[in-house]
Amino acid sequence: MPLRFGEGYDPNKLEKGDHINPDAIITLSAPLAIRGIAGCGKSTWIRWTFRQLLNREQVLPVFVELRALARHWQSDNKAHNLSNYLEKWLEEFELLPGKESFSRLLAHPGTLTPVLLVDGWDELGDLGNDFRAKLLGFLKGHPQMRVVVTSRPYGEGRPSHADGYKVLDVQPFNDGEIQQLADKFFHHVHGEDRREQEKSSKDFMERLLATPEAHALSRTALLLTMMLLISRHSPLPDRRHKLYHTTLENLLTALPDRREKDGARGESHRWRPDSGEERFRVTAALADGMQTTGYKKGNRGSLVQSWDELARFLPDNWSPTQKDGFLSWLSGPAGVLVDRSDGKLSFVHLSFQEFLTAWHWQATIEGVQERLKLCREKMDEPHWWETVRLWAALVAGQNPAKLRPIFEKLLLERESGLWLAGAFMADDLLEQDDFEKWCEESGKALQFNWPFRIDECLDSGWCPCRPDGRRKLLTDQWHRQAVETVNWVAWQRLSHALDLVKPSEEPIIPNYPGLRLLADVLQREPESAAEVTVGRILSGEPSHWPGWVESLLLQVWPGRRRHAGFISQNLLLTLGHTVATENAASLRKILSYQENDLSYSWMQDVMRDWEQDWEQDWEQDWASDWEQDWVPDWAQDMTRYLAQYLALNMERDWPRDWARDWALNMVIDWVEYMALNMALNMARNMALNMARNMAQSMNRYMVLDWERYAVRDMAQIMARNMAIYLEMDSQQPGVTDFLLSEITSLGRTGTRALLAHHKKLAEAYRDDPLWPEIKLFQHACRLSFKQGGDASEFLAALENYQNEGGDHRDPLWPALARHVARLSTPEDKALLEDLARHPEKRDGRLGWCLQAFIRGDLITVEGDWLLLDDFLKQMGVKPPPYLEEMPDELDFRI
Repeated sequence: MPLRFGEGYDPNKLEKGDHINPDAIITLSAPLAIRGIAGCGKSTWIRWTFRQLLNREQVLPVFVELRALARHWQSDNKAHNLSNYLEKWLEEFELLPGKESFSRLLAHPGTLTPVLLVDGWDELGDLGNDFRAKLLGFLKGHPQMRVVVTSRPYGEGRPSHADGYKVLDVQPFNDGEIQQLADKFFHHVHGEDRREQEKSSKDFMERLLATPEAHALSRTALLLTMMLLISRHSPLPDRRHKLYHTTLENLLTALPDRREKDGARGESHRWRPDSGEERFRVTAALADGMQTTGYKKGNRGSLVQSWDELARFLPDNWSPTQKDGFLSWLSGPAGVLVDRSDGKLSFVHLSFQEFLTAWHWQATIEGVQERLKLCREKMDEPHWWETVRLWAALVAGQNPAKLRPIFEKLLLERESGLWLAGAFMADDLLEQDDFEKWCEESGKALQFNWPFRIDECLDSGWCPCRPDGRRKLLTDQWHRQAVETVNWVAWQRLSHALDLVKPSEEPIIPNYPGLRLLADVLQREPESAAEVTVGRILSGEPSHWPGWVESLLLQVWPGRRRHAGFISQNLLLTLGHTVATENAASLRKILSYQENDLSYSWMQDVMRDWEQDWEQDWEQDWASDWEQDWVPDWAQDMTRYLAQYLALNMERDWPRDWARDWALNMVIDWVEYMALNMALNMARNMALNMARNMAQSMNRYMVLDWERYAVRDMAQIMARNMAIYLEMDSQQPGVTDFLLSEITSLGRTGTRALLAHHKKLAEAYRDDPLWPEIKLFQHACRLSFKQGGDASEFLAALENYQNEGGDHRDPLWPALARHVARLSTPEDKALLEDLARHPEKRDGRLGWCLQAFIRGDLITVEGDWLLLDDFLKQMGVKPPPYLEEMPDELDFRI
């Protein structure tokens, strides 16, 4: 297996370095030192090179295994002589031509090229400096000798740049090299059975790539070989703890004992217990102490600590010399720790550190209560999850009955414990009945919300897990629950969870026709009035969904009717018609909200602080080229929208300061979120119409992300307070989704500010037939915010619009523009109200948008049409007017 060699070692650079073939060795201009961690393949490579050089004419290769040299020098009371040893070695293997001595041959080599290959400098122990001196002297007397030495990154007197060596490091395997070694291994195992070779190699690679921890270990030749051997008997991903256990037993017991038996001499300052079991037990306690102190900071990773810090975790009855010697042994011959250049130690692999910690828990924690206490302490700390999973696998491997009561308790804790139990299930622990129970409970939890620790379960447990029967059972269960739900947010959650467990390009199609319409518009532009009607709930994120000019301009239509339609449609698609009717009193409270002195005072407090945050964060992250008035104009509409929900709870002693701080933090998070996602979409769609593509792609992801991330951190407080006030049961499926999707649907407002100030948004529509209308509404919206201000610019724009347009302009647009600018005539109002009542008077997209956004028609989950007025009357709510005057602006200027 060819290795790559390069200067320095970086496990993240997998293409670094080059191969060194035997011919390159013959032409070396300086001695070469090959360094590498334990098991990286140094010895195998140098032995292969020696055999290749034996086949070269005019080359005399000499191979020195330094553990053998150490035995020879220890048994020889005479002075350690390198030349004598080399000559005896050549005589033993009959490599000297004729009866010529090695010394005379080196003095007059002629066309012969002598090559000295030295393996295992780190195994010389305290003889290292002696050998260094002998070798330097030997090379000085024989400059024609080509020399290659190998060593781990430690060892007394090891070769360095200072001695004239070129030092190269063995580089980690990349995936192609891992595949190559796997192919060769299974060719050896299965002989001429090519079909079985390919199947075994393919299965191994799939399992390996599905387990990140094992994948990282496989970049070292020895560990990869161990995995290949283990893979013949058990699948890697489901039993990775066995892989780690076997590997560590080899490193701590079998390999060092074998090397010592073969004659490797340990350095005098290194020490380890004679018992392999004691070495393992003490190293596990060391890992636990190291991780318990290091993980207090809340970050998972390989930990780095000083020798003195680690010595604290070794047995108290050991002397300081023994503690230091054992750490030196672990970082030397054992290859379990790494002695860093900064004088500190760390485990060579994070997986070793975490497995040993888990093994220590399994050996020392007894009883159901203590095991449950461990899980509860760690389940809200994701950096501990991998260690807990390894511990659970060890416990279940010892006796599944010890893990089952822990599993049953965790099922009851839906935010964290249930998902830690799911990570156990991904490791194929416990029985089929236990797993089926978890599938059912996890699906129920997903229908209710996006639980706190589900990401850790799916990302670290199920996503990398290899395909198997359990995965199919899980996806079948979640798929059934997804297609049967009447809640569009729950359907989104289950669909996303399914995609994480088993990615698919095919969307999950709900059984209910109303939700099927929504599934369609999440994938493409609406193609009917019905699709626009259900899809308008997506206007909670990009206000101009679905990216049409018609929908953008109609979003500035004033009055409560448009808002009532949004709320009612959301209610129907989260609770269903029957349950929505049961919550009629709650809908009445939301729709009957009126601004009063209390809410106005609250909005004023929020506005003054909020405006400063928007100005600072938004401009810094996203909108430096926007006009200065953008911030106050957008924030006025946004504050009024939030007030409708937040101010409801003022009467229930909801602290004003909490409400204000929540709003401020939400603004900051929302600005950052929008800055990131809009920047990504801009880059992706640079050559396309930015606004339309953004609307179609962002609604697909932002709706879910709002509910998953922005919402869940405040879900308990928000659901409790709002549900109490609105007299809704927050434990009823869909209620929390309805409340929280309402409060975070900030895209329902702020369209005037977009049109007035967002120049790039407007420019995206330059080629649209309604581009003249966009320009007109820019002026109308600016004048609207300047209530009572100079109307000359708007009137000039209106005159220009009418002069250029001729008779083909739809009278709807100038009438609406004048109304938004607070200059509408009785004729304008009559036209607007007539079109709101009779959207069928307009064809195509405009008619669809009037029907959905303005008249407010509804579609039930079952796919039936329902007039907004009829629905509101069922709820006991007086239907809002079809047209209202523009409300007065909030006087919040600072």
